[in-house]
Parts: sequence; C-alpha cells; structure tokens
Amino acid sequence: MPLNYSKWDNIELSDDDTIEGHPNIDHASLVRWKQQAIHQEREEINIKMQNWKMEIEMNKKLIHKMKQVTNKQQKTIILHTQRNKQE
Repeated sequence: MPLNYSKWDNIELSDDDTIEGHPNIDHASLVRWKQQAIHQEREEINIKMQNWKMEIEMNKKLIHKMKQVTNKQQKTIILHTQRNKQE
C-alpha cells in the first residue's frame, strides 16, 4: 500500500515576518523579545523536568526504604504473635 503524502502539500510555513506588534516598536526588537520569551520558557521547562527526575529518584529510594521497614515490622509482628501463641 503506497503512502499518501498529499496532506503535506498545502502546509503553511510561518516565519518571524508574521509577527505583528505595535507600530512604535521596531520589528527586530519585537522578534528578539518573542525569541527570548520562547528560550526562557524552554529553559523553565527543562528545569522543571530535571526537578521531576530528581524527585522520581528520591521517591524510588524512599519506596525501597519504606519496603524494608515494612518488611522488618511484619517479621517482628509475626515473631510476637508466634511467641504469644506458644505461651
């Protein structure tokens, strides 16, 4: 079955010339501000992603520790119940 690429024939590409702003602000400054805002937003997203990855790693370690504590407590409970049955 051949692939149909016709949907890509009428794609409209945008560029910086489509940015419209206030007549008292020169176009180059406006484009620079828009680009700066985009880069800042991307940087903020990257920082958030790094923080989430760190949180995930911390949570994995915490889960492991919590499982260890829970298992130890369960063993202690089992030992106490066995002792109480023997008495």
